[in-house]
Amino acid sequence: MTHFAGLSPLPGLAVAIPLVVALLVAASGRWPNVRDAWPIAGAALLLGVVAAMLADAADGVPQATILIEVSPGISAVLVADAAGIMFALLASMLWLASSVYTIGYMRGLGEANQTRFSTAFSLSIAATMGVALAGNLLTFVLFYELLTLVTYPLVVHRQTDESIRAGRKYLAYTLSAGLVLIGATAWVQVLGIDATFTAGGFLGDAGLGNATRWGLFALLATGVSVKAAVMPLHSWLPSAMVAPTPVSALLHAVAVVKAGVFGMVRVVAFVFGPALLADMGAWVVLAVASGTTMIVASVLALRHDNLKRRLAYSTISHLSYIVLGAAVLGPIALTGVLLHIVGHGLTKITLFFCAGAIHVRTHKENVSEMDGIGWAMPLTMGAFALASLSLAGIPPFVLFVSKGYLAWGAADSGVEVFTVLYLLSGVLSAAYLFPVVVRAFRVGRNVVRPRYAEADLRMVVPLVLTAAGALAWGIEPDLGFRFRELAESAAHAVFPEAGAIVEDETASLVHRLELLTAAGIGILTAAGIGIWLLRDRLGEHAGLTLGTDWAYRQVRLFVQAPVEAVFTAAERATSAVTARVVALASGPSEEWASVVGRPPLGVALAAVLLTFGVVVVIAAARSG
Repeated sequence: MTHFAGLSPLPGLAVAIPLVVALLVAASGRWPNVRDAWPIAGAALLLGVVAAMLADAADGVPQATILIEVSPGISAVLVADAAGIMFALLASMLWLASSVYTIGYMRGLGEANQTRFSTAFSLSIAATMGVALAGNLLTFVLFYELLTLVTYPLVVHRQTDESIRAGRKYLAYTLSAGLVLIGATAWVQVLGIDATFTAGGFLGDAGLGNATRWGLFALLATGVSVKAAVMPLHSWLPSAMVAPTPVSALLHAVAVVKAGVFGMVRVVAFVFGPALLADMGAWVVLAVASGTTMIVASVLALRHDNLKRRLAYSTISHLSYIVLGAAVLGPIALTGVLLHIVGHGLTKITLFFCAGAIHVRTHKENVSEMDGIGWAMPLTMGAFALASLSLAGIPPFVLFVSKGYLAWGAADSGVEVFTVLYLLSGVLSAAYLFPVVVRAFRVGRNVVRPRYAEADLRMVVPLVLTAAGALAWGIEPDLGFRFRELAESAAHAVFPEAGAIVEDETASLVHRLELLTAAGIGILTAAGIGIWLLRDRLGEHAGLTLGTDWAYRQVRLFVQAPVEAVFTAAERATSAVTARVVALASGPSEEWASVVGRPPLGVALAAVLLTFGVVVVIAAARSG
């Protein structure tokens, strides 16, 4: 049972601040400087509010806000527990960085409809705060659906045919998943179960039959797997890369996909609980699906020359790190899961920031066009290099720490095969990112150094700071916001019986990670000095370049081809179903379309009405 520090306005304020910012942005459209200042001020204030709830969350007595009581026993409530505070800290921190970055990006490209863009962006942060701090299943699903609706205008922002198609695909996938979650929530309420998120799960003592357990698991796991981009439910994510880069950063690092994997953590640890999932054997389903996705997505990333699409498949892979860690059902792995949510957010937003800066300054989007660009944009590509090292799990970066916990947790739970998968995926991460860095800093007689310069400082400063954060929180994960302490607190709440054992094993793991981190700092420093001293001798045909090119060719020849054949077939089947859903949503009636606007908005409106109807029906049934 969760114990609260008491009712407090702070969780509600965390949702209200971005809402107020959205209204202020919409009202300030005539004054661009004022309009763009509101998100920066709001993000700083939000970060302070979330940080004020940190201590109580770490102590296991979270603050709570009741938003509305639908009926006796059914309320929309926000609870700032340790897991939720970690997600909220990440989102508020990265909103601040994104707000500054977006000014340079949108103005640098002269994007239209910047007021609408910034308004929708702020609304997305509000919905993300609701997802992070949701205290029960009903509140989670409501904010989860709102997140879909308010991010749709961002995906279709440029209003090209390609972006409209991507937006329809996005809605078809995510709204369908939302409707599945609504069905599961209704089922739980009809069963008369208190759906308050409880460490260790609230379904374990509900006395449900096996068919009901598996039915609820299928609905809840499928509902969150779409935004978590578990294959073959992933294809909406690469398609959404047509949106402006700040949207890509929002989708991949701050909001949408993080809501998906965070939802998976809630389902595994706070709805079903480790004991029930182990008894059902349902963890195997999640582990196989996520383990497969983790490797296959990494392999598919190798084939894409477009940098943003390569990063999109990288995201798909790393989201499944989190899903797999949750499925392992161990306290050390769960600690790694929560740390990986934070570390991947910092790392991936850095990579997308770099891709956007390159696009704004040079209008280049493909890796094959980036020869020598690192010498023209050293800060940008230096940050990209640091983030690439982090994504590959190299010490002393933040993802080295989280991957250490995940791999150790898999071994501790007796499933060493997943430890091997984590290591293999890390090698593949290096395979699709390191060649980008090598190409960017390549020199030689046949390579002409481009005559560009760094992008606007409002873009460069945020990407440098997020890259520095990925390094700083790798060296000391508790720096400032006590991320490791929060993760361990959440894991201990879910696995209270393993407390003393976990503390001893965690202390040993932390000691080993610290030693490897120190070694990593030394190696990276020596390597950096060596590369700088030998920079004029590192020609076009340097061994590193040949080595990465050779590895790239072997993976494409012996691994990628058979994998692509299987997953292309699965993706075609999924896309066929999606196309049918979109066709049905469009409908034959032009009169209806004229009322609700574009067909996807009609789907969205229908989803909102259905959500409201389900809540009313459940409330009436429970009240009766």
